[in-house]
Amino acid sequence: MQNQEPWLALMIGNSRLHWAVVKGDTFHSWNTSHLLPDEILPNTTSPHTISPHTISFDTLLRSAALELPDTIRSPFSLWVASVVPSQTAFWQAYPETRFITLEDIPLQGMYPSLGIDRALAVWGIADRFGLPALAIDAGTALTFTGADQAGNLMGGAILPGLGLQIRSLTEHTATLPNVPTQTLQAQNSQNLRPLPRWARTTPEAITSGIIHTLTAGLQDFISDWLQTYPGSTVVMTGGDGLLLFQYLQQQFPNLAAQVNIDTNLVFWGMKAIVEP
Repeated sequence: MQNQEPWLALMIGNSRLHWAVVKGDTFHSWNTSHLLPDEILPNTTSPHTISPHTISFDTLLRSAALELPDTIRSPFSLWVASVVPSQTAFWQAYPETRFITLEDIPLQGMYPSLGIDRALAVWGIADRFGLPALAIDAGTALTFTGADQAGNLMGGAILPGLGLQIRSLTEHTATLPNVPTQTLQAQNSQNLRPLPRWARTTPEAITSGIIHTLTAGLQDFISDWLQTYPGSTVVMTGGDGLLLFQYLQQQFPNLAAQVNIDTNLVFWGMKAIVEP
């Protein structure tokens, strides 16, 4: 479908709603929180009792704190991909909603439980740069997903992401403190604060353990992939993608030079489906 008008993309992730207004090769993207059923229908206690067709779409937009840009005019096309079924149901109320599923993505060898976000990320690389491709999504989970030059899904890996690892220590131990990920951020890899491997404070020990382990894992998976598929395009995305990429640059600069960053990778995949 060739779509000349701007359209709205919604990727429902594990932690947030990811939005983009898509116009040609331009994305205006932002994030909002998941919808809470009791905020949409205050007298409802269970999302399973909500019929999406009883909810006003304007109510959904207000609940999502969504202010549409002037370029999006009603009725607008809303294309949705989701890994959270309970959130998906809300958006079925809008008649212009179209849902992207695994069946829409022309990768071979996909299995039913593969996350649509992972498949779209790989397809975004394939459409922009060709195959083979490795997509690394540093979101709630850190995922690796690869496809070979023939468009066959070769598999991948999933592990807890940066924030989830930090929260798991805070929530499941008696005395370990929370370490906000914002304290780790910097403008670029050159001004990242020094990260001692052998830390002498508890917050630094948490940071050292998680960051050094994650970057070592990135180095291992990327190196293995590039050894198997030389010349492959490798792209990192996700909320913590830039931060982990900067630590990868700091510790493995030669390898990081072969990795790209694109926060809109999933939206590129959605665009390739909507506007083939």
